[in-house]
Amino acid sequence: GLSFLLAAPIYHLVDKPLRPVRDKNALYRFGIAAALLAVILAGVTFTIRLDKGWPWRIEERFRVLLTDPAAFHRTQYGGAGFASRELQTLGAPNTKPSFIIFGDSFAAQYATGLDKLLKDNNRSALALFHHSCVLTPDVAPRQRAAIDEECNGKWAQVVKLMEGNNLPIVVAHSWHTYKDMLADKARRPLQFASTADYYRFMFGQIEKIRRIAGENRRMILIGLSPGIGNQQGVIRCFSVPTYIPNKCGEHVSMPATEMREGVEFNQDAVIYASQHPNVTFLNARDVVCNKERCIAIENGKMYYSDYIHFSVDGSHLFVNHFKDVFLSLSDQSG
Repeated sequence: GLSFLLAAPIYHLVDKPLRPVRDKNALYRFGIAAALLAVILAGVTFTIRLDKGWPWRIEERFRVLLTDPAAFHRTQYGGAGFASRELQTLGAPNTKPSFIIFGDSFAAQYATGLDKLLKDNNRSALALFHHSCVLTPDVAPRQRAAIDEECNGKWAQVVKLMEGNNLPIVVAHSWHTYKDMLADKARRPLQFASTADYYRFMFGQIEKIRRIAGENRRMILIGLSPGIGNQQGVIRCFSVPTYIPNKCGEHVSMPATEMREGVEFNQDAVIYASQHPNVTFLNARDVVCNKERCIAIENGKMYYSDYIHFSVDGSHLFVNHFKDVFLSLSDQSG
């Protein structure tokens, strides 16, 4: 179909004007011009390939998405720049901590937002993050079938942090991803017949955390976000040049019914918090979803650094959404 559409203008604009030409020099000039045009187009194509698609067309902080999504996660992840595996302070230095936060990378993703909120309010918090590590009493996480011994020792450090104070604790993990990665303290692999069985075990661990911490201590339990399903769709969205009107870069959302990541855990966590005093559940899904849609990008801000972790923008979004909760935390021991 395209061939027929192009045939008419080519015939009238190229073929017919050239047929009556008897001046060979004119034909040579036309041939040289056509060859030069072909060389120029080939050169442009070559530079585009050499320069990996002219990344200068794209907003600077999103350019790396085109060539190295993993690098984008490293730089834009909400926990980027904050230590894993060691105790640190978030917020204003030399101030009495208001709470303790611990967990894996799903806890560290809130570090950027919490650090700013606490600094702005001259407060601080103690933070202990260990990526891919479950900080609970009875498990020894496995990495490629071997026990992660450093992670295994982190729970004792959490207990020590809680000694001699009544600081609230904020607990966040990738609760739904460890089903086939856990062992008990005797290094025996844990096996679960179903996801429901696994979640019963995890809530048993959460309950042990609450009892060890003390039932008079506030516990903030953070749930799971829906993620974005497939990061490639977001990458394609941001590959559109900035000089072309692009509503995709302003707003990307998915049907809430399709974004099922973490829903089962969040539902169980709502029930758990309602049945236990001093437990508050913060549902990360509420920050980016309503009944119809879950947002991944809004007003040029990308809320995920990969398919599931909150980005710097997402970290600020979550913390600001629940800022009243975080600012209400303090040591109640008197």
